Amino acid sequence: MHDQFDGSTADYYRRYAHDGALAAEAPSRDISSWFGMAFKAGARILDIGAGSGRDIACLCALVCDADGIEPNDAMHVAALQRRPPLGPRLAPGA
Repeated sequence: MHDQFDGSTADYYRRYAHDGALAAEAPSRDISSWFGMAFKAGARILDIGAGSGRDIACLCALVCDADGIEPNDAMHVAALQRRPPLGPRLAPGA
């Protein structure tokens, strides 16, 4: 188990991952529209607390070298189920 949160925070993210909120997430978010201006193609980026992997997927689509770390086990598993290509890019841990 890699959860590095207090109990209530870990429980919140477990519920978020399992109760359908993750499945209802939009494929991008407002800040994603700035990624192309903020990062050049080939930029190496580490997303700490990567959640669903949404930002990593957006960054990779921009030809960035993006990886992530997700400290909540339930979120990590759900992210890999939702976005299998992120397998080698999204690690568990804190």
